[in-house]
Amino acid sequence: MTVRLRQPGSMEQLRRHNRHLVLRAIYSGAAESRAELAVVTGLTKPTVSNLVGELLADGLISERGPGRSGESGGKRPTLLSFEPRARQVIGVSVVGSRALGVLSDLAGETSALHVRELAPDEDALDADGSVVSDVVAGLLPQLDAPLLGIGAGLPGAGPGSNLAATLRRRFGVNVHLGNQAELSALGQLAFADGVEQDGTLVNLIVDGGIEMGVGMAGGAVHYGSDLAELTWPAGEAGDTLRDRFAWNSLRPRVVAALGGEPSVEVSEAEPPRYSYLRLKDAAVNGNSAAAALIDELARDLAPVVAWLVASVRPTQVSLGGRLSDLGESFLALLRRHAAAHVPIDQLDAVSLSFAYSDQLGAMGAVALVVQAELELLSS
Repeated sequence: MTVRLRQPGSMEQLRRHNRHLVLRAIYSGAAESRAELAVVTGLTKPTVSNLVGELLADGLISERGPGRSGESGGKRPTLLSFEPRARQVIGVSVVGSRALGVLSDLAGETSALHVRELAPDEDALDADGSVVSDVVAGLLPQLDAPLLGIGAGLPGAGPGSNLAATLRRRFGVNVHLGNQAELSALGQLAFADGVEQDGTLVNLIVDGGIEMGVGMAGGAVHYGSDLAELTWPAGEAGDTLRDRFAWNSLRPRVVAALGGEPSVEVSEAEPPRYSYLRLKDAAVNGNSAAAALIDELARDLAPVVAWLVASVRPTQVSLGGRLSDLGESFLALLRRHAAAHVPIDQLDAVSLSFAYSDQLGAMGAVALVVQAELELLSS
């Protein structure tokens, strides 16, 4: 008979897995006592007792007092509570020329923000990591609990980026990177109010191109992708989505649409969001050229939305980035144009909205860290 000895690494992995099972059961409210934990997790009572002792020592849970005795009487159980403020997480997102960081507890409650503007030629994915490092450094003085980790949502970033290793060495904690649109979807599912929790959310960020993130119920992210280099369906050969939505392509069209308005010269230095806001105001005030451009933008984006509706079958499509400044009327135009590309019953089953919060990507980065380090957001 061959006896296989369990490797030390696998024993540690098993202990870590069991610890996460216990913590997640308390976090979700599935169990409140040691006895309930044994039933819910399937672990033995001695194992549960040891793991609860570890979690108590780490401050991740606390004992809040005695509960009710069972029907047969006996000793009253000690109730356990999750302690979201036992650790903090820094989440960073970069959209366009702006990097935003949040300091959050484990339940998504933020206590500090830090914003850094990028120079015109600055790359957030630079191996030196100066952009993310500056944001993190701006938040570190406000820590009032141990730092669990750092997360960042960046254009095109993923687990294999050298940037993560650079930041890990610099700050001494684990660093997790993800696609910006992907993490925005995760941030909405994990922490945002008013988001359906039993379906599929697609988050589109239109900001110099188009990034897509797909999130599933329970906070599990499916995938994220950069769609900017896809050929625009109605465009000429070589005309990509980036060509249609990048600000250097849009700016001349905005200038032309606003050309008849007094004091509306769009300067090179003006942030695009101000130009979009002025474009919306001009359309509301009767500028037909501005209204026509807004309609054209909706028509340009509609095939992408229709493709997502038909292929992913989401319950929600959330639009982020600069186009959100065009307001609710833009969504109505977008839905109308998308109806030309997809069956109306499929489109009617989808909630179309704006992701207004600039913090969604950063909160998704927080959720990424919480899931990777503690597995609290597993479905």
